[in-house]
Amino acid sequence: MQLAPELMGPDILWVSWLIAGLVLVLSFSPRALAGLGQVSARQHLVLGTAVALSVLWSVRATVDPGVGLHILGMTAAVLLLGWRYAIWAGLMAELAVSATGAPALAMVGPNWLLSAVVPATLTAGIARAVRQALPPNLFVFVFVCCFFGAGACVLAVHLIVAVLMGVTGMPGIQGAGVSLPAFLPLVIFPEAFINGAVMSLLVVFRPDWVRLFDSQWYLDGR
Repeated sequence: MQLAPELMGPDILWVSWLIAGLVLVLSFSPRALAGLGQVSARQHLVLGTAVALSVLWSVRATVDPGVGLHILGMTAAVLLLGWRYAIWAGLMAELAVSATGAPALAMVGPNWLLSAVVPATLTAGIARAVRQALPPNLFVFVFVCCFFGAGACVLAVHLIVAVLMGVTGMPGIQGAGVSLPAFLPLVIFPEAFINGAVMSLLVVFRPDWVRLFDSQWYLDGR
């Protein structure tokens, strides 16, 4: 989801940037950087994911003043790369989209939090819960982690934006956020289908690419 600067007051904008900066700093580690630098295949996956996300995020529909909806794609990114590399790819995608001027560069941090960090964190949490609480089965991974996880990410982002619009008072001023509940059913299914279809193909044909898919656990049950 992409928000325009006028939907945020200066205080909320600065807090969003502070949180984004903190998340970015905490995501860096020497081991992760070394792993990315030493494995060329991983570099290609991260860069390819960033390109795919930038394409998805550049195709968006403006449903309310200053509110743009698009396919997130972060569920597939996290399952493919892991949380850390996925949010890095999301940051590169957000910078690429913002470089075109829509949205403004001032919203890179807040929009990165909404479009990448929130869904990535939720997806990683769902994947961990599935591994610990549900039977080791391929269909559990595909339907719960991929399809359900993607739909849950869209719902979470919409709820956060709705709360943000309520805090800033924008719904009563410019009408921003009024149409979000109506569009929610229309965006959950495409998000779930695209992420689930992509991950289903990767799990079947290139399971070695999917970082959070343990074939011994989900296929052999050990």
